[in-house]
Amino acid sequence: MSSTRSESNSTQCSYGHVTPGWEQVHSVFEQNLSDGLDVGASLCIYHQGKCVVELSGGWKDGETRKEPYTLDTLQLVFSTSKGILAAAIALCVERNWLDYNAPVAKYWPEFAANEKENITIGEILAHRAGLSFVDEKLTIDDAFNWSRMTSLLAAQKPHWEPGTAHSYHAHTVGYLGGELIRRVDPHHRTYGQFVRDELDSEFYVGIPDATIEARISPLIRKVVNTTNVRPSDPTYNKGLSCSDAFPLGQPKMIYNEIACHQAELPAVNGITKARSLARIYALLLGDVNENGKIRKGLISEKTLCEATENVTPVGESDLYCSNMPTSFAKGGFQLFGECFPIFSDGAFGFTGYGGSCAFAYPSYQLSYGFACNYLDPSHLHVDVRNLRTLSLPTQNTQNFDGTDDDADINQQPDVWGRLLSLNKLFSPLSLSGKEYSFGRGKTCSIKFDSSEIQTTKYYPTYSSVHFKIIRDEINNYVYLEDLSSNGTYVNGEKIGKSKKQILENNAEIALSSKTHRVYIYMDAKASEDTSIPAVIKQKYIVSKQIGRGAYGEVKLCFLRDTCDRYAMKIIAKKTFTHIGPQALVFNQQIKSECSILQRLNHPCIIRIHDVHETHDALYIILELVEGGELFDRIVAHGQFDESTSKFLFRQMCIGVKYLHDSSITHRDLKPENVLLTSPETTETLIKITDFGLSRLINETSLMKTFCGTPNYLAPEILASRGEGSYTNKVDVWSLGVVLYICLVGYPPFSESPDSSPLTEQILKGLYTFPDEFWSDVSDVAKDLIRQMMCVDPNKRLTIAGVLQHPWLANDHENTNRVEKIMNGQLSPVKTCKRSATNDDSAMDQDTDISSTDSISSRRAKRIKH
Repeated sequence: MSSTRSESNSTQCSYGHVTPGWEQVHSVFEQNLSDGLDVGASLCIYHQGKCVVELSGGWKDGETRKEPYTLDTLQLVFSTSKGILAAAIALCVERNWLDYNAPVAKYWPEFAANEKENITIGEILAHRAGLSFVDEKLTIDDAFNWSRMTSLLAAQKPHWEPGTAHSYHAHTVGYLGGELIRRVDPHHRTYGQFVRDELDSEFYVGIPDATIEARISPLIRKVVNTTNVRPSDPTYNKGLSCSDAFPLGQPKMIYNEIACHQAELPAVNGITKARSLARIYALLLGDVNENGKIRKGLISEKTLCEATENVTPVGESDLYCSNMPTSFAKGGFQLFGECFPIFSDGAFGFTGYGGSCAFAYPSYQLSYGFACNYLDPSHLHVDVRNLRTLSLPTQNTQNFDGTDDDADINQQPDVWGRLLSLNKLFSPLSLSGKEYSFGRGKTCSIKFDSSEIQTTKYYPTYSSVHFKIIRDEINNYVYLEDLSSNGTYVNGEKIGKSKKQILENNAEIALSSKTHRVYIYMDAKASEDTSIPAVIKQKYIVSKQIGRGAYGEVKLCFLRDTCDRYAMKIIAKKTFTHIGPQALVFNQQIKSECSILQRLNHPCIIRIHDVHETHDALYIILELVEGGELFDRIVAHGQFDESTSKFLFRQMCIGVKYLHDSSITHRDLKPENVLLTSPETTETLIKITDFGLSRLINETSLMKTFCGTPNYLAPEILASRGEGSYTNKVDVWSLGVVLYICLVGYPPFSESPDSSPLTEQILKGLYTFPDEFWSDVSDVAKDLIRQMMCVDPNKRLTIAGVLQHPWLANDHENTNRVEKIMNGQLSPVKTCKRSATNDDSAMDQDTDISSTDSISSRRAKRIKH
């Protein structure tokens, strides 16, 4: 890495360093100074976690040109500050302080005023909240008053329906995001202090003292005609001027005044240098090496993926400025597919008025920061200074790895398969070699020896070499060889020690137990499912079918960037409506409905990660839950004892209450729609699924999906054949049926030659508690079922009443267990660690990994369904 200081004709000078291979960046930087495009500026590039370019040059004092612009000079960077706000929010999401999909009012109750209770954090950051300005005309003193601005925004009514369009929240996004951070930060620091403490000590929003003020370079505005560049829409200008607090077009540069520097304006007055900008973005991509000292990355790949998810529909222009091409991510970043065509899609960051910018491009592991004092307002996004420089990094990253200028990082061996992870403790793997060994032994290609794996109950069951995957290049097939004592399973079938099995595409691999699935094998040459649209395949790797129901099929899928696992529910639109006007109504409502469902966030409710709509189908990307259905668990065990039933049932009720509080009635509650997160124990978190489909399907169609066996439908739905009105108490009835089945293993209603028709049984509430099966069940449990399965909905309990019933409310131990598992506080089963030797020990004999559930052993009737 070479140091640089050059001077030419005493008009400008540059300082800094450039790593070999990046010299062209230095040349372009100096050319910009020489051509008069810059007066004073700093530029920095990080590549693969290291600073490869840091330059400063020109003059700090543009008027007298006596003081040089050095690496220590600070610069106000306008809206480039918004990218740092997005990074700060992402850090809060990473720490589980905030959730992009949660309503702002969850953290800021006053914000719910004027019909804003459902606006999410993601809609705020993506400029979709309808709060680009406040109605009241403001002064500069108002803008500098944090409490006044946040109070005005909390009281403001949205200017358009939130989530349906976007327009640039030039100033307001800063107050909104900064206030959220202040509220959730355990130390309740101001936004400026939070950023200095957590992101970079040299990024200032509100300078703390005169020493910092002395380092700031004054801004110089280039005189240009912006008639055809800047919009003239008066509504849009209210947002740009912060409701006239910063009047547009005034000759006085208020951003040079110390009062402006001391105020906290998170969206527009960040004061920093290029290295701090580039370093923050590098930390979003991963770890950073600062002169041999490793600084850990700020966020995980999963958080980064969510923060950079595009939520701006293709072709959607700014509501008040149609000539402003902008795309915003859920996390608040600008997406630079159009702004930086040299990098195509993938780059994210933010540009600032007059020329400053900062961004990251994950595919190149590159981050870029630029700050300048000579403002050129003639460009909406990127001016010629940055375009000159940005034409170079992609060339350098093709052949630069920091050690060997001749190395080609694009030369990779042919990948013939991939192992995608079905268990978060096992990393995905691309297969290009001839043979791979897996186990706890030190000589294995893939070693199961992480500290997390060693604390699981399965670790003692792994052999030193548990299995091998081998590619037969002559016969062109791939097989798995089982070398373990406790077994390797492919698609649920045990192979057997020293035996081999061909691996087909989408084969599942499990270790020591058929339920302990760790990998799914993907054949790189397998033909893709042509029924999946390209827009889906670009984002997800779609694997095997893992379920099918009345509403459609469910497939396993993996997010391409992170290999995170999800379930993809594919629903043909014909499921919901008939052809004709109803179909048109559905197409108009579907996006709004799915948006509502995506906002739901509760530990007992399945999370909707993403939704894609095509002409023929709806693709809902769901949280993957791998413990199976409650229905299958009841069938496997016959029935649950009262303690286990109560533990699971309380979670169901809490989840349903959350839905009801969100104005959602499930209407299809049954054991098949209650999923368990653990496949091996009933001390598990439950997840209610398919809750959203009821919002998209009419009652008549709903009844048809039951194919004549409506065991869980409330009487009022059956009585009106789906044409009448009803309340959310239909869910209470269904939960009563589920509880009945949990306790005895058979349903309250069933058809037989000597019984009334099933529909009549339900309509009249003809169910009983025969002693043969109910003698061990408490009277208070039966009382709860009677009050839930009351034919008259007016006399039936509400879901809140169910939770207040003595059977649930008086069992404080059960309540505490449920709260712990919902908050993730129940400790996993731990075992003694096993040494990573190359010899199988006695522990390789079939190890007992069975569950210790408190499930009754008495035999009961299988569910009639």
